Amino acid sequence: MSLLRLQSVSARAFSTSAQCLKGHSKWQNIRHTKAKQDAIKGNLATKFGNQIATAAKMGGADPAGNIRLATIIDAAKSYNVPKKTIDAAIRRGAGLDAKDKQIEQVFYEGIGPSGVSLIIECLTSNRNGLLASLNTPFNRAAGKNSGIAFPSTVQFLFTRKGCITIEKEQKSMVAPDPANPMKKIEQVTVLDFDHVMDQAIEWGAEDVEEDVDQDGKVVSYTLYTDVQDTGAVAKLVQESGIAVADFSISYIPNEDTMVDIEDEHKAGVFQAFIDSLEEIDDVTEIYTNAR
Repeated sequence: MSLLRLQSVSARAFSTSAQCLKGHSKWQNIRHTKAKQDAIKGNLATKFGNQIATAAKMGGADPAGNIRLATIIDAAKSYNVPKKTIDAAIRRGAGLDAKDKQIEQVFYEGIGPSGVSLIIECLTSNRNGLLASLNTPFNRAAGKNSGIAFPSTVQFLFTRKGCITIEKEQKSMVAPDPANPMKKIEQVTVLDFDHVMDQAIEWGAEDVEEDVDQDGKVVSYTLYTDVQDTGAVAKLVQESGIAVADFSISYIPNEDTMVDIEDEHKAGVFQAFIDSLEEIDDVTEIYTNAR
């Protein structure tokens, strides 16, 4: 039942094949669609607020100099999160309002259903209350051999990496008629994997992966970097004219330690467990080694 601030771990060599890091597309796809689920549950503004506050706390309150903050703000706006909510989250994360309680980014490690290991990223002003909230789903669904773990219990199963996501279809507004620059149409440029991979090498990324939706269609690419290089690589991506859709520091499960959940009932139990953790306002991200 201890908190842990995790440290970065060793880098991987650059790979020239798709699907080389995560190896857990089923559960990763669920994570990618979580924003839509949050919108349905009505807690989207809270989740985006916490992500914005985290980005502001880690990289400063100015989106112009904080790429991660800028990308999260853009995503929040696309889901109609109010500007007032966004501004308040920035101020909260940057500590600009003296009346606000001091918030801190903390990490919990744990063992969940089917023996799946988890790292839970949180932003909170009340550690004790958060711990009590986290224990509830573990006690309810995880089983006797599961629960919040001691520090470093599962950390070695993951590799900390910078993750930069770019959409396969890059959309922009262009004016096809120079004589009428105010009349613009949407232009779509489709990026292929080989092109992205070649560019990624030049940008300094360590790995590239195709991200697929639930139908198996490639919708985006994720570039993996050393944690300290993430901001610089993201800047190079933007300078090349490609929009950054997402930017984060993540914990990627090591392929040889991943847990397969093939039984339908166990998969349902696991998903319900993850959903219950996601409903906790202070939880900003969950990393698992489920395949």
